[in-house]
Amino acid sequence: MRSRHRGFMVIVAVSMIAFVALALAVVMQTLAADARNSDELAQAAQLRQLLTAGELTARAMIEQNQLPESDSTVPVPLPRQLQDGGARLSLRMVSDGQNLTSHIDAKLSAQHHASGTIRWHRDGNSWQLASIDSDER
Repeated sequence: MRSRHRGFMVIVAVSMIAFVALALAVVMQTLAADARNSDELAQAAQLRQLLTAGELTARAMIEQNQLPESDSTVPVPLPRQLQDGGARLSLRMVSDGQNLTSHIDAKLSAQHHASGTIRWHRDGNSWQLASIDSDER
């Protein structure tokens, strides 16, 4: 009779170990998915910050009347930490005299990049913001 109880206890113990292993696998998979999701959200936030920096740079250049040659690309300086990580930010402005379009390209890596377009319209001696569009990829 004792061996029947011992056999049952071994089956219960092995079942418990299998259940714990399965639960641990599910938890690990969930944690890995959360880590990937957090990384993607951080990359998207960083790209939005780069686009904002590009917009502020374009606005400063316009306010200071320091527009680059039309259709030339100007690199925007970034902090060393971002540069070392491969981040790049560039600004290209195209004007026809009455309208000015600022194209902003932000890149964190080959997989993470975004672009934005800002349109300005001349109103007398100043430029007025007309529209802002962005595209994260």
